[in-house]
Amino acid sequence: AALDPPMGTHYGPLAVLRRLSLVLGVVLSLAVVQATARAQDDEVAGDARGGYAWGDGGSGSAASTGEDPLRIQAFAGAGIGFRPLRNLDPPFLQDFIAPAYLDVGGAVFFPGTDLRHGAGLTFSTPLMDDPSGGQSTQAFTQWALTPSYHLLLPLRRWLSDMDEDILQIQGRVGVPIVLGPKLGDTSGVDVSVGVELGVALNVKILAGLGLYAEVQAGLYGGSSDTVHPVISVDGGFLFDYEVLP
Repeated sequence: AALDPPMGTHYGPLAVLRRLSLVLGVVLSLAVVQATARAQDDEVAGDARGGYAWGDGGSGSAASTGEDPLRIQAFAGAGIGFRPLRNLDPPFLQDFIAPAYLDVGGAVFFPGTDLRHGAGLTFSTPLMDDPSGGQSTQAFTQWALTPSYHLLLPLRRWLSDMDEDILQIQGRVGVPIVLGPKLGDTSGVDVSVGVELGVALNVKILAGLGLYAEVQAGLYGGSSDTVHPVISVDGGFLFDYEVLP
């Protein structure tokens, strides 16, 4: 996720860790409960496919119309953001280009057919100092933790001439929780929240390995009760594994 200066709510480091542990526990518990329930209630129709999800789509009509099993994805990439509305007041003095950032995360997709539902978690941090002229964040000093709801559309189920799972469209909506040093007081920690939408194209190149390109739109909280809209693009490597019954 593209990052911007956090808003001015001050928490001690211990309190921040407690809140993050609570959020992570709730998200992961819900994902595990839903995945377990779906695995018990649903059977994978048609021929069972061996190995990874990339490549062989199975044989016969049952493999192309049956339900796919639980899928686990992980990704690592980088991107850059753009500010369509810049805050030119101190301490921001924002440039149009936001800092380049690193994205690392994953998602779990529950068994399904045409449209897969899932839950994911992403960690993001800026790779460079903010190029803005005002007082701002430095590289690797701000972190965003983003729990997200995901949708996955395998195009092979919509295109009759595509037999293998080569292309996917993936969408997500998330709530980034941004942690960073307090502006003007680096001894403290600021916490802010926002909302983020993303649409990605996944292209599979090897068994279990692919590339992705994503466009994101986000709205992030800032100090002095400001908000910061950011449009960003990123891409990188995607890893995929299907949990066969």
